[in-house]
Amino acid sequence: MLRTLSVFLGLSLILVFSFGQGQRQGRSPQGRTDKFKIVGQVKNEEGKNLEYATISLLAAKDSSFKGGIVTDANGKFELEAPKGTYLVKVNFIGFEEQYLSPISLSEDKPFIKTQDVVLTSASTTLDEVEITTQKSRVQFALDKRVFNVGKDLNTIGGTASDLLDNIPSVTVDIEGEVSLRGSNSVRILINGRPSLMSSADALQQIPADQIDRVEIVTNPSARYEAEGNAGVINIILKKDRRKGWNGSLNASAGYPDQHNASANINYRINKLNLFAGAGLRYRNTPRPAYERRQDLDNDGNLLEILETDEDRMRGGFSYNLRLGLDYQINKYNTLTGSLSYRAGDDFNDSDILYSRLNSSLVLDSLGTRNSYEEEDDEDLDYNLTWEKKFAQKGRKWTTSLIYSNGWEREAMEAENQELNILTRNPIEAPQDLQDILNEESTEDWTFQSDYEHPISKTKKFEAGVRTGIRRIDTEYRVEDFNVETQVWERDPRLSNQFRYDEDIYAAYASYGDKINKLSYQVGLRLEHTDVLTELKETGERNEQNYTNLFPSVFFNYELPGENSIQLSYSRRV
Repeated sequence: MLRTLSVFLGLSLILVFSFGQGQRQGRSPQGRTDKFKIVGQVKNEEGKNLEYATISLLAAKDSSFKGGIVTDANGKFELEAPKGTYLVKVNFIGFEEQYLSPISLSEDKPFIKTQDVVLTSASTTLDEVEITTQKSRVQFALDKRVFNVGKDLNTIGGTASDLLDNIPSVTVDIEGEVSLRGSNSVRILINGRPSLMSSADALQQIPADQIDRVEIVTNPSARYEAEGNAGVINIILKKDRRKGWNGSLNASAGYPDQHNASANINYRINKLNLFAGAGLRYRNTPRPAYERRQDLDNDGNLLEILETDEDRMRGGFSYNLRLGLDYQINKYNTLTGSLSYRAGDDFNDSDILYSRLNSSLVLDSLGTRNSYEEEDDEDLDYNLTWEKKFAQKGRKWTTSLIYSNGWEREAMEAENQELNILTRNPIEAPQDLQDILNEESTEDWTFQSDYEHPISKTKKFEAGVRTGIRRIDTEYRVEDFNVETQVWERDPRLSNQFRYDEDIYAAYASYGDKINKLSYQVGLRLEHTDVLTELKETGERNEQNYTNLFPSVFFNYELPGENSIQLSYSRRV
C-alpha cells in the first residue's frame, strides 16, 4: 500500500514537471548541455535502503516545483536540472519529510553528490503523551498473526467477507463460507466472543471499514474454545477514541449488482463514549455451475455418468445496525454495552438440467429441476463487558455476558420434469412438485471472564473461565403435490423436527516466558460438555456428558536477522 502510493505520487510529480519544462530543456546554441545532476541515496533509521521514496526539486527563491523522481531498488536517485540554486525535499509515507541544504549547480559544479538521507518514522503526540507510529500490516505473536486493517484502503466499500478473502491462508467461497488453510472447520469470533453475527451471511453484511484488525490463530492456545480444528479467526471491530463527534460514510457499486453502503458515528465526552454503525447491502448475481460425476463398480468399471448444468441467480437485500456505549467509571474500570442487529431478505432462483449417460456413454435420461427459494433471517446480539485495569501495565481483568438469538426461514418451491431425449420437450406425464420449508431458531448465552497478569517484562500468566449455553430448534418439512387428489401431502420420510441443547463449562490457565532468544507458552484447558439431541418426529434422544483436557505448547526461537522458527502443539475437538 505504501509502495503503491509512493510510486503514484512520484510519477505524478514527474509528469507535471515534464509537461511544464519540456519546451525549455535541450542543448544550448553552443552545443553544451544545460543539464546538471544531483545524486544521492535514501535510507531509514536502520540503514536499509528505501525504494520509491519521492524526491522533489524546488527553486530556492520561491519553493516552486521544478522536478521530481522516485528512488530505485537501492534507494538511489539522480536528478537533472538547469544550473541554479535548489532545495531538495525527500519524503516517504510513514516517515518525516526532510529538506536538504540549498544546492547550487553551476559550470564549476555540474555534478553534486549529497550525503545519505536518513528518514525517521513519523510520530504523533497525544493528549496522554503517548507516541504512536504507523502500524505494520502484519504482526506476529507467539500464538497468532494479527492483520491491522484499520487504515487499509482496500477495505473501503467492501464487506468482512471481502476482507477475509484477502488475508493469506483464509479463503471465502462463492456462498460466503470461510475456510482456514483449506478447512471450513474454523471458529469465528467477534471481539473475542462467539456471536451469531459471525455466520457466513452476517459476514457479508458487516462493512469492512468497521473492522480494526483480524487475528488468525491457526493453532489456538488454552485461552480459546476447543471447538474448531482448523483454528480461530477473531474479528476486532473499531471503537473511535477521539474526543467529540467523528464518523464516516462509504458507498460502493458493482456489476453484476453488488451494492453496499455503510455509516459510522462516534461521540466521546468526558467519561462517556457513544458509537453506532449501520450497513446496507443489495446483490443480484449469477451463479452458474457445472458438475460431472462418474459412478464406478468395485473393479473400476464405469456404471454411469451424471452431469448437472445449473443456471442460478442469487441475491437480496440485507442490513445491519450496531449501537453501544463505553462508560469509564474511574481510571481503572470501564463498562461497555452494545447491541447488534442484522436482517436479511434473500432469494435463490435455480434451473438445473440433469443428463444421465449409461456405461456406453449413451444418453439414458434427461430432466430438469426448477426451484425458487426465499430466505428470511434475523440475528440479535446483546453484550455487556466490564474491564478492570490495574496500576501495573498490561494487567487486566475482563468479564463479559453475551446473549444472542437468531431466526432463519427458508421456503422453496421445486418442480421436477422429465424431458424427451430426442426433442428435449417435457414428457406428457404428471410433474413432480415439492414445497420445502426449513425453519431454525437459535439462542445462546455466554459468560466469560479472563485475567491477564504480566509477572515481569518477559513472564506472563493468564487464566479464565467460560460458560456457554446453546439451544437450537429446527423444523424441516417436505410436502409433495398429489396430482390425483390435488392436495399437498407431508412426506414423513424427509420431514422432521430436531432439537439440539449444548452446555459447556470451561476453565483454563497459561504461562509464558522468554529466555534469551527462546520464547515459550504452556497452557491447559478443562472443558465439561453436556449435549442433548432429539428427533421429535420419532422421539429418538441421545445424551452425552464428557470432560476433556486440552493442553497447548508454543515455542519460538529467534534466528539471525528478522527470521524466527516456531513450533506448537495443541489438542482440539
